[in-house]
Amino acid sequence: MRGYDDYEPPRRRRTRDLHPDGSGYAMTAMVLGIVSCVIFCLWPVGILTSLGGLACGAAGLRTRARRAAVVGLVLSSVGLIFAIGFGVLMIVGFLQDAAAG
Repeated sequence: MRGYDDYEPPRRRRTRDLHPDGSGYAMTAMVLGIVSCVIFCLWPVGILTSLGGLACGAAGLRTRARRAAVVGLVLSSVGLIFAIGFGVLMIVGFLQDAAAG
């Protein structure tokens, strides 16, 4: 048939990952750090989110999103300190109340 001699079938596009370099760890660390700083009053949850943020931040240091990983590490550390401090204050307060009453 005429006109179909130079026909090429459509090429498939290569699928690409959203974050092939692993920068999802850095973003997750930053989000968990922010969450841990906000909810440190729920100290068991704050400790868990801080530890998750620290783990993801350590994994994200080897990616291109290193700055976000460092921010996540710092925020997770601050959240962990606040959550542990608040937990200690709560436990000490409960123990003093139980001893007095």
